[in-house]
Parts: sequence; structure tokens; C-alpha cells
Amino acid sequence: MKKNLKLERFVDLEAILKAERKPSFLWDLAMVTELWPQCINYSAWDAEAESTDGDWGALVLGQELASSFEILLLLTNPTKKRTGIMKNLLSEVVEDLSVNLKEEIWLEVHESNLAARNLYKNCSFVEVGSRPKYYSDGGNAILCSFFLKNE
Repeated sequence: MKKNLKLERFVDLEAILKAERKPSFLWDLAMVTELWPQCINYSAWDAEAESTDGDWGALVLGQELASSFEILLLLTNPTKKRTGIMKNLLSEVVEDLSVNLKEEIWLEVHESNLAARNLYKNCSFVEVGSRPKYYSDGGNAILCSFFLKNE
């Protein structure tokens, strides 16, 4: 699958959130809709699709801080999981942010989400700490950072 990075809003945010909904999913449409205008939105689409409606691949939603970028939300279309689309998108995000002179990208992940933790590790994120009992189920949040090397 070719990747196509776009810095724009999704056509149907509600459909994307419904597709990704899990019992432990912390974000709902109202929360994401409120954050959306304030955040930077990276999205990946199947480049061979005729339109982006319903054929989204992955989303990274984040916000710029002084010298870092916080990833607030990562979503992958369930039909695109294990295709490499999120890994490709994270690589594009890292490249874009390094050009824009950010020093660090960080995110939080539930300690039990081993697939995501492995993905972040494979994308050179480092587990740097935790937030005990951060999630509503009592699970810990693992803090991950990617340290950018600006020259």
C-alpha cells in the first residue's frame, strides 16, 4: 500500500471514531471534536482509493508544545491494521516535526496495549516513565518519547 500523508481534517470523523471504538477507548466524538481545531492532524489514506470517504488508514492527532509535540490520539482503521500504515505515518510525522525543529515527540499508552508498545519501540520511541493507575480500569500509562536529533 502506498502512503499519502495529508495535513487536513477527515471527511467523517464520527465514522472513524465508531470504527475504532473499543471498551477501553477513552476518547469520544465530543472530546475529539473539541480538540480538533486546536490540534495538528496527520492522516494517511490509501493512495489508490478514489476518495477519502470511508477509506481512511490512520490518524495521528497532536499538539505543539514549546519544544515538543504531544501525540494525543492514534487511530488505525481496523481493516488496515498490520499493514504498516501507522508505522509509515509515524515516520512521516517524525520527519515533518524534525524539519520544524521540535526536540521531542511523546505519547502515553496503556500498559496492556502490547501491540502499540511494540509499534512505538519499532519506531524508535523509548519508554521513559509511567503514570500509575492513569486509566479508568486502573491500568498504568506508559510514557514514550522520541528524541529528535536536529542538526
